[in-house]
Parts: sequence; C-alpha cells; structure tokens
Amino acid sequence: MRNDNTITGIFNGTVHLEYLPCINYAMIHNHVPSCNFCELMNSDEADWNNIKVSIDGELIKYSESILEIIPPGQNIQINNLEISPESEKLIELTEGIDTSFHLTITISGEIAHQQTFPIKLMAYDQWTGSRIMPELLATFVTPNHPILSRISVKASQFLEKWTGNSALDEYQTQNPNRVRAQVAAIYEALRSESLIYSTVPASFLSSKWLNILSRSLIVVPWISIELGVEINCSITFCF
Repeated sequence: MRNDNTITGIFNGTVHLEYLPCINYAMIHNHVPSCNFCELMNSDEADWNNIKVSIDGELIKYSESILEIIPPGQNIQINNLEISPESEKLIELTEGIDTSFHLTITISGEIAHQQTFPIKLMAYDQWTGSRIMPELLATFVTPNHPILSRISVKASQFLEKWTGNSALDEYQTQNPNRVRAQVAAIYEALRSESLIYSTVPASFLSSKWLNILSRSLIVVPWISIELGVEINCSITFCF
C-alpha cells in the first residue's frame, strides 16, 4: 500500500510510506518486513534537524528512527522503521481484524506530521493470498507436527502390505518404483482419514485476502484433516 502525504505548517515537505496492507503470523515468524519503504523530503529552505519518525498503535509495537539532519530540497530514505504487531496477540487471533497504526514525525522537538494508516491483522491460519507474497504458502507446511505420525504409521502399513517393506526410505534405494510406492501409500493413508470436502467460509473471502484453511479436528497447525478444500489437501500432502 502506497501513501504520499504533504507535510504543512511550521515545516513543509512530503512523506512517502509503502507498507503491506495485511500481516499474518507466518510473516512475523519468517522475519518478513511489513514496512517496505519510508522516505522524507524537506521542501523548506532551511535544514531539518533532530528528526524522529515513529510508529505505534493499539496492537502495533512502538518503532522509531532518528535522523540528525535533512538539508533543504533533499530526501532521505528510512530503512529501519518497523510495522510489527505483538506476536503473542497475533497468534491468538482466530479471525482477521482491521486495526490501524500512527505515524508521527517530530522535527526539533515539534510535531510536524501525524497520520493514521489502516492495516489488517490476519488470523493465525490465514494466508495472504496470491496477490501478496504468495510464496508464504510454503510456511504452512509443518512436517514435524505430532499428528502426522498417525499418517506415517498408516502409510508404512500400506507399504508393508504392497511391497513387504514398511520403510519410508524416500530416495535412498534410488529406485523410482519405490518412491512411487511411498507416494501412493501416503495418498492412501490420507484417503483413509475420510476427508470431507468443505468450501471456505464466506467470512474468510474478500477481494484481497483468502483464508484457505478450514478449522476442525486437526490443525497442523494450519490445516484440517477431516474437512478439506483443494489447496488444504495439497498442502497436507506436502508434509
């Protein structure tokens, strides 16, 4: 989300802020910066001294950046400003919420600019969708979740039945047929869980965000085994 705003009053200039319109726990866990770009331009004929740019909000951590000087007619990019929610609160969200944060610019001890920006905090099991960093889908693959041991045991039982060898030995045998048998066994183990097709709840859909994950018996921590949609099952199979 891009915002260009004019600073007027005692000081005159512009502030340019670009940030992601939504944040989920996967972003925080993978250290994805939500503030892409912040730039100040001094349109006055005198120096700006002792500039402090800060961000805070009800659910957003306080962050600040301090600059010594911006000469007249010059612009400076700020690289260490963060828009970061409290991770403990973020992981507790079961529904996405709309909130805001405040940008404050202080020059020589005087407040030169204050502005409030909207931002969406997403539920712990929401994906940002294909428009905003679609590669984050991979973060919902959690192969070490204990519930998956049940699937592994079932898959090894099918392997034992079909091949006489229950080992999930991946590519170690360098035998493509062995790999195919393992994939088939995992598929059969998932099928034996009696997956029930379920569409995504209407409340989880919008023009910009899509929650791909249903909530029911098993969350891994993001995915359901009993209820599934197409992409849920694909992610589960990636485990």
